[in-house]
Amino acid sequence: MVARSRSMFLPVLAGALFLGACESSSGSLEPGEATLTVQLTDAPGDLKQAHVKVSRIILQGTQTGDSTAARQEFTVTSPEWINLLSLAGGKLQNLVSGAAVQPGTYTQLRLVVDGAYVVTSDNKVYATSGAALPAGVTSTGELKCPGCAQSGFKVVFPGGITVADSTSLLIDFDVNQSFGHEAGNSGKYVLKPVLIGTRRTGGTLPGTISGTVALAQGVTLPACGGQATLDLTRFVPTATSGTTLKTGTTAAGGAYTIGAVAPGSYTLGVDRVGFANGDSLSFAATATPASVTVASGAASTAAYSVTSATCKVKS
Repeated sequence: MVARSRSMFLPVLAGALFLGACESSSGSLEPGEATLTVQLTDAPGDLKQAHVKVSRIILQGTQTGDSTAARQEFTVTSPEWINLLSLAGGKLQNLVSGAAVQPGTYTQLRLVVDGAYVVTSDNKVYATSGAALPAGVTSTGELKCPGCAQSGFKVVFPGGITVADSTSLLIDFDVNQSFGHEAGNSGKYVLKPVLIGTRRTGGTLPGTISGTVALAQGVTLPACGGQATLDLTRFVPTATSGTTLKTGTTAAGGAYTIGAVAPGSYTLGVDRVGFANGDSLSFAATATPASVTVASGAASTAAYSVTSATCKVKS
């Protein structure tokens, strides 16, 4: 059982970062083929850094009518460490750019992660076994990653994946739900990626939800997680649409952002925050309005009022 540290999600800014050229196993573009672009974004908590190294993208095919979309793999030719927490305010990381792909409907997309490591707020480093860490980075503990560098991790695409002409897919690597402290006193972290995909069609772009968080009159934040003083950076706003959950970040002054939000209607809420020592911080808050509609490439706004905050101390 994993006790997850639920305090992370990075909003997305207008901007792009490039991981490197990627190639399709099918070779150069042929007549009848489409092109595929895959980008990565994220969604902080008790972690200062959260790095992953992605090596491959796998598309699993299916048969639709007379058309069969076979399994296809795309290899990142120059894999490098990606700090997910740097993908803030709308930055996107290209994993595959304009690769040749067979048009069709695919059952799933899988992300193959060769290694990962995190840096905690007290500068401890937890890394997957055998990971070749960057110069100057030394592991002080283990980050378990069941499935790393094997069959890959499934990216959930509500409604499925249809590739035609020029298709762009956005993968949201939700740090909040993916990295957790292992239950018990092992001192280890666990990585079980929660990956949500969005297909961008035509000129469709992800939007944002932003606004302010304020404490209601008389409300104060309790000591929690071994820290005597907390601020509003511990407040984790959420936006829910069906089975899709998006989380955001809040600045010390109370400004929050939820980024990489696909167009649609969302109900606003707040997430619990977990600390490395096992404590958890819960908020009760009212959002005005309680739900928002996000248009393509647009920003929606709402304000939160925190009516209480409670720390559950691990016994």
